[in-house]
Amino acid sequence: MLLKTYLFHLKARNLSPRTIKATGEYLRPFLAVHDPLSASPRVIEGYLADLAERCQPSTVQTAWRHLKGFYTWLHREGDINESFTSAHFSHVALSAEQYFVEALGHFVPLVRVNVIDFRMFEFLILLALRLSVNSF
Repeated sequence: MLLKTYLFHLKARNLSPRTIKATGEYLRPFLAVHDPLSASPRVIEGYLADLAERCQPSTVQTAWRHLKGFYTWLHREGDINESFTSAHFSHVALSAEQYFVEALGHFVPLVRVNVIDFRMFEFLILLALRLSVNSF
């Protein structure tokens, strides 16, 4: 019932049908096994960690954003007392950052690049990852 109400809220905010559909698809697996009103940050972290073992980091990041939006809405509606902040989920950004650095390490030997250009590129990507986490 909460998911249906939340999706209606997103529709009322005039989000695109594709965004609303994606939100439902990302939230349904979590809500199928966890009660969102009693789930602690540790339960959510466990869910995301389990997801990280099976999915790409970008999928985990997207699931995190949808869960964070859902829990922010629950907090605003007064259904939960605690608001989940980026600090609760900082490990998600770190794992994506670590994944990226590792992926770059495999890629660099295959391509001749200017080291300074590569370091600047790496810095900008890591900065973007940090900013994307802090923007929610």
